[in-house]
Amino acid sequence: MRSEIEDINSRLQEIIKQKHSLSLRENDADHSASFPSQQQRHTTHLPEPCFVGREKEKMEVLRLLTSEEEGINIMNAVPKVIPIIGMGGVGKTALAQQVYHDDRVASYFDVKAWTCVSYDLDVAAITKRILEKITGLSGEGNDLDVLQEKLREHLSGKKFLIVLDDVWTEKYGEWTNLLKPFQARAEGSVIVVTTRNLRVASLAGAPALCLKELPQDACLTLLAYHALGAKNFDGHPHLKSLGEKIVIKCKGLPLAVKTLGGLLRADVNPHEWEAISNSRIWDLPVDRNEILPSLKLSYLHLPSHLKRCFAYCAIFPKDYEIERDELIHWWMAEGLVDGSKGKNLWKTGLLK
Repeated sequence: MRSEIEDINSRLQEIIKQKHSLSLRENDADHSASFPSQQQRHTTHLPEPCFVGREKEKMEVLRLLTSEEEGINIMNAVPKVIPIIGMGGVGKTALAQQVYHDDRVASYFDVKAWTCVSYDLDVAAITKRILEKITGLSGEGNDLDVLQEKLREHLSGKKFLIVLDDVWTEKYGEWTNLLKPFQARAEGSVIVVTTRNLRVASLAGAPALCLKELPQDACLTLLAYHALGAKNFDGHPHLKSLGEKIVIKCKGLPLAVKTLGGLLRADVNPHEWEAISNSRIWDLPVDRNEILPSLKLSYLHLPSHLKRCFAYCAIFPKDYEIERDELIHWWMAEGLVDGSKGKNLWKTGLLK
């Protein structure tokens, strides 16, 4: 036992040395504290005032919503599910908002409800919010059995649209519990799910609509709207080239465009635009930057072994084109790929 303790102490001392050399800090916060902004995050069904560049995707979602074909769920026990998937800030919620308020949707469904699920899937709280949206009543208590029975009664025989915005959970049991009241439905009922996680879409048992980056011209229109209150640069042509540089920096993320546009709101000084175009996202004011918190949540949600693989990519310089096969070899050499239980290291690396 003494030799084992000495071995542990030796390893701890080595870890402490590495911690100091890497300038790491202790963090005694529990796991839930890593998601403060996510726990309090809410979204609204009201649409964005400037929505551009997603007409094709909107028409596709509308087609899926109003088509009479049922979902592919086992035994057709739950309504058709339409997952909208994409990285943080790419515009999933904005697309869902536009569809939710489309006149064709309003006339097609008997009942509509919108709720933000967020990181922790609290089945009772979500059921209660949906019930309140449908009935217009509050104060239904917190008993899950009572809430789900009431929701089932109000949805029975009705064609409904339910939007579950920002879903994170990968737990199949929680998902099936949430969907229980939706079994008593009329044909044509739909649940729309927005998520960053492809595995959430697989839980839904439906093919996902993958949202790509916004086109450059649409980003430029969005920047002009939030920075200048117009949809073009006709009134300020001297800022257009700087706006194009800023849009390139945003890499097709509407949230990034909106945030940078807000920083430049009603400011037509070319020097300020130049400063934004030359700055890095992480150099922007923390209290006015919605981009990094949104993207950080995706990182915090990763399993610990994937965090190590992601952090390893920091060794590459800015704008370096990473070769997939080369990266997997480096992961393997560093012992970041789990090869236990007879797993093929290469195939495991591909899945990461």
